[in-house]
Parts: sequence; C-alpha cells; structure tokens
Amino acid sequence: MPMTTSLPLTRIEMDGFRGLSQLVLGPLGRVNVLVGGNNSGKTSVLEAISILSKPTQPAAWIDMIRWRDPGGMDESRLHSLRWCFTRSAESSGGSDALQDGSCRFQVEGAFELQQLKVAFQEISGEPSPVELKYASRLRPQMDLAQEWRGGEISHQVLAQTHDLLFAHPIEYPAFRFWEGLPIRSRQPNVLEGPHATLELPCEVLAAYSYQGNVRQTRALSAASDLVDAPSLVSLLQQFDPDVRDVVIRSSMGLRPAIYLKHARLGLAPLSIFGDAMRRAVLLASTLSSLPAGGVLLMDEAEAGIHVGAQQRFFAWILQMARQRQVQVFMTTHSLEALDALLMAMPGDAADDEVVVFQLHRNQAQVPTSDLVQTKRFAGDLLHRLRFDRGLDVR
Repeated sequence: MPMTTSLPLTRIEMDGFRGLSQLVLGPLGRVNVLVGGNNSGKTSVLEAISILSKPTQPAAWIDMIRWRDPGGMDESRLHSLRWCFTRSAESSGGSDALQDGSCRFQVEGAFELQQLKVAFQEISGEPSPVELKYASRLRPQMDLAQEWRGGEISHQVLAQTHDLLFAHPIEYPAFRFWEGLPIRSRQPNVLEGPHATLELPCEVLAAYSYQGNVRQTRALSAASDLVDAPSLVSLLQQFDPDVRDVVIRSSMGLRPAIYLKHARLGLAPLSIFGDAMRRAVLLASTLSSLPAGGVLLMDEAEAGIHVGAQQRFFAWILQMARQRQVQVFMTTHSLEALDALLMAMPGDAADDEVVVFQLHRNQAQVPTSDLVQTKRFAGDLLHRLRFDRGLDVR
C-alpha cells in the first residue's frame, strides 16, 4: 500500500466477534479512546483490529487469544477460541460437542480491506505424520495414539487494490491446529494474487507488555534506526530529568538488556526504574518502528503512569502519532487519564484529532449476541461536556 496521510481506518463494523452484535465505530480519528464499564467490549475492539490487520493470516487468532489470556487460565486454545465467535444453533450443545462459529468485519479507510468473514470449526481426527513426528521430538513421552481434537480457522477477504474493487471474495487456506501439539509454524499459506500482501502494520501494547525483557529489547532493537533519540530521551525525562540516553548491551556477556545512561547512577539497567519508565521505553520504540499508515493498539493506556505525569505522557503520544502519521486506539477506565489526554491536545488540533467512543453493553439482549451501544464525542463538544459541564463521558 502506498504511503498516505489518510487514516488507515475511518469506520469499523463487527458482528459476531466476542458476542458483539452489529457494533459500529466511526468516524474514527487520529487517536481513538474507548471508554465504558467493565465487560463493555473495549478490549474486544482492540482484538478485532489486531485480527483484521492481518486478514490473510488466520493463525493470527492464536496470538490474539494469548494476549487476552497470557497466564493460560483457559483449559485450552479451543476453549479460548469458542468464545470469540457467535456459535450456530447446531453447535450449542454440551462442552464436549464439537463447536463451530463465525464473525464478520466491515472496514472503511485507506487500508485496502473492505470485508473479512471468519469461520471457526472444531474438528476431531488424526494429525499428519509430519506433525506427529515433530511433536514426538519435542515431547518424547507424549501419547500419540490418543483421540485428537483441534480447530480450523478460515478467512474470506474482500479488498480493494490499485483502485480496483474485486467483486468476489478470496478465501484463504484454513489454519489448522491440534490440542496438545505444538504449532509448527504460524506462517500463512498465502495465495498468489492481488491480496497476497494485504496487511496493515499493527502493534499491540497490553497493560503488562512492558514487564518483559525480551519484548522490550526486541522492540528497541527493531526500531534502533528509526527511533528519534532526542524525542525518546525527552519522553523519559518527563519521569526522570537525569536520563541522558538509552542503550542495549550485555555487560556480562549474557542476554542483552536495556540500560539507561543516567546523570547520577551512571549506566543503570531499565529494570531498576519504575513502571512508567519501562512503559515509556516500550511505547517509544514500538511507535517509532511503525511506518506511516500503521496502527498502535494500547490497552489500559494509563497503566503504570502516575496521574501527575499523564498529561505529558499523552502529549508525547499525540505529537508522535501526528508526526509519524500513525493511528492510535486506546482503552481506559480512568476519568483522570481522559482529562489528561484532552488537556494534552495541541491548540491547532482538528476535531478528529482525539475521538472518544463510549461503549455500553445492553445485557437485555440474547446472551450469545449482545448489542453494544456506542456514543461518539469529539472536538468542542467533548471539551464542553468535560470541562464546562463536568459530565462523565465514560
């Protein structure tokens, strides 16, 4: 997709994902803030965007469910995936019955995707000899004669490429996996043709992402040639004015780690600093590695950031999103964080610079297909509601 200053996503409609029924968000802005009560669907929207950003890669669902459940609380991958789709009446039997389901996304914007239909089906059978051989090498004690259950996910894509709308959707080969067997590869079986490279650059920052050394060092290393060093340092100095630089090194020849050059402490590991500093480093390196037209997803955007530093933190995000032409989607429960974001808006901000979507789940609907009502606030109206009338738009 050619470089463009247009927003990659201007409208999203989803139906059947996580039980959401006909949820519509739009018109979208440069920075989109999702607010609402618990279980209103805020994180589900971020998950949906992460899926539709890779419409030719059904295996992306595996990464998405691990984002929601990093500790492995669910019984299995199949169990996690069941709750991602609206299930058909025929498959709504007991927990031991094979399930199937589907969901649909409609997209408008500079991103070429127009529609994504997803089908999920649980299967039983026998893995291929190659898969069993691979599993036996990794887990020699595994019982390979057991009854196997697995799942298949398939994507049907309708897109517009080179100003030509293809009238018929393209269906990509299904991604198949088996419970108890390691996934050999998540690379898609990409078809030849105009949709082969269809992908929206997208990065996800969950509330806990900044806690891992591997994620941090990979992100900073990947962005080493792209990060604006003075801008990164200026962000970190909002939390500690003595920070001078950020480097990756291995002082004892072990795994690489991130260090900060500090006026008082010298070369100090990032791990000794607080959550705000670690989150800021990951945010800066991740956002800097996104090309123009990319999307950044932030769950619980204020996590780890003290209330007193939130305005400066969000001001940096707004500046970099505009400068790098990246679209941002974030969730928050905090009214203080929302106010800090609004106060951080530059004076020349357009009405769609920051858009707030309030999500409210109508639980009177059928439990498997809840209607989520949305309200959109932006521009002068948003400021008047918050700062003149003091209304809680969450």
